[in-house]
Amino acid sequence: MGDNDNIDLQLITPIDEHQKPNQPKNFNFPKRPFGKKSIEYRSFKPVWFEKFQWIHYNENEDKAYCHPCQIASRRRLIKSSKASQAFISTGFSNWNDAHRCFGKHEQSECHLEALQKLNVDKSSTDIGLAMVKQIGDVRENNRSCLMTILSNLQFLSRQGLPFRGSSDDSDSILSN
Repeated sequence: MGDNDNIDLQLITPIDEHQKPNQPKNFNFPKRPFGKKSIEYRSFKPVWFEKFQWIHYNENEDKAYCHPCQIASRRRLIKSSKASQAFISTGFSNWNDAHRCFGKHEQSECHLEALQKLNVDKSSTDIGLAMVKQIGDVRENNRSCLMTILSNLQFLSRQGLPFRGSSDDSDSILSN
């Protein structure tokens, strides 16, 4: 038996492990009542997708899940003692305190272990995009250097000054 024996895998919302988390942009997120004395209605905020890119939102349940933690749990890669049930199987829907809870989960041992086990680096980018950016940066630097050289050549030409040394003599090139 694995470490995740007390996590009921049947309760985990089905997700496609090969796709990105479900993050609907043009969805009317339902409002839930919060508070005992004065009731306020709160809903999921789509801006949370930008800060917490791991959020998987289930429209039918109006709940948020952690995509990497669900995958790691399904594959039995994380220990049940570290697992956060709200983000794996039961779903998170406390929109009143969501931003703080999302941040806390993102730093949790469960989430960090899931990322490590899935070999997901939060700062990783597509290697092709990284190379294109690097080539663009090198090209821009080379262009800047070339423009400086051309500007200097243009100045020397306008002033009638030699490119090296103090005169056009062949000796002035070798001597300093």
